[in-house]
Parts: sequence; C-alpha cells; structure tokens
Amino acid sequence: TELTGYKKNIVTEQQRNEQLTMLHNKLLMDICTVKKHVQGSVTKREQLKTEYSKFTKILQESEVSLSKATTERNVKMNTVTAIRQQIEREAQELQRLQESMYEYHQKGLTMDKSAQYSEKSAARTRRQAQELEFEVANVENDISLKLLEISKLETKIKNLDGDLVILDQDIREKN
Repeated sequence: TELTGYKKNIVTEQQRNEQLTMLHNKLLMDICTVKKHVQGSVTKREQLKTEYSKFTKILQESEVSLSKATTERNVKMNTVTAIRQQIEREAQELQRLQESMYEYHQKGLTMDKSAQYSEKSAARTRRQAQELEFEVANVENDISLKLLEISKLETKIKNLDGDLVILDQDIREKN
C-alpha cells in the first residue's frame, strides 16, 4: 500500500514534469517567434527611417527649387510690369505721332512713312509683351509643379511618420 502510494506519486510527478517540459518548450518557441518579430520590426523601422530621411531631403531640395522659381517669377513679373509701362508710353507716343501725322497730313506731308514707323513700333512692342507673358506663364507652371511635388512629399512623410509611430509602439510592447 505504501509502495502503491509512492508509485502513484511518482507517476503524478512524471506527468507534471512532462507538462512543465512541454510548457517550457512552448515558451521557448514563443520567445524565438517574438524575437524574430521584434528584429523584423526593428529592420522595418530602420528602412522607414532611411526612406523618411530621403523624402525629407527631397522636400528640402524641392523647397529650394520653389524658392528659386518664385524669385525668378518675381523678376519676370517686374520685367513684365516694366514692359507694360513701356507699352503704355509707346501707345501714348503712338497716339501723339498719329495726331502729329494728322497735322502734317493736313499740311500736305505724306503720312506713309510715319504710319509705317508707328506700325513697326507697335508690332515690336506687342511681340515683346507676348514673349514676356509666355515666360511668366512658364514660370507660373514651374511653381505649380513644385508645389504639387512638395504636397506629395509632405503626404508621404506624414504616412511614414504614422508607420514609424506604430512600429515604435510594437517594439515597446514586445520588449
């Protein structure tokens, strides 16, 4: 009877030992899995940091380009303003010449030469104005493209910041 009691205790302890061994092995496998997942998260975090740095640099370069384009646009706009003023002066001069030609015509002078000069001058002024307006339009298009690119980069950086925060939280939770 006492021997039977010892045998039962031995069997019970062996079963308990087997259960503890299985639990121990399962915990070791879980630890390995968690370590692999943490390592993967750390690797992904580093990749995201690298990508974040790259996009930040691109954003800075785009902002510099935008600044240059804005400066160039301002210079062109000043030039356009100066040419518009010149066009106004030329238009006033043209009107004065036309009035003068009319007076000369009344006095018997021919108007052909004066009209040709006025037409050439007006055509030249119109051509210059069109060229400058074309340049201004090109600069404004460049600025719009840079603003769009900056907007896209800012959105990408915000998304990367969100991913980075989530990965940091995962790493903290698993540690």
